[in-house]
Amino acid sequence: MSAVTEIFHHPRLEQLIAELLQELQVVGPSCVQGFHQPDGIVFTETNVRFGADALRRSGARRIRWSSTSPC
Repeated sequence: MSAVTEIFHHPRLEQLIAELLQELQVVGPSCVQGFHQPDGIVFTETNVRFGADALRRSGARRIRWSSTSPC
């Protein structure tokens, strides 16, 4: 598990992530992880969920999930 998380804005990176999510047909909240390498960005993981740091920064104290479809 990562001990350090940083949220930042980078227009070109955001475009690459949008293209990745569109190609994977991801809909809804998602967390994309990757590494900035000397020769470019390497995406390593995409999770269809809110990222933990985004929830922490939002001030959320309690999250309630619900679903109308069976698990």
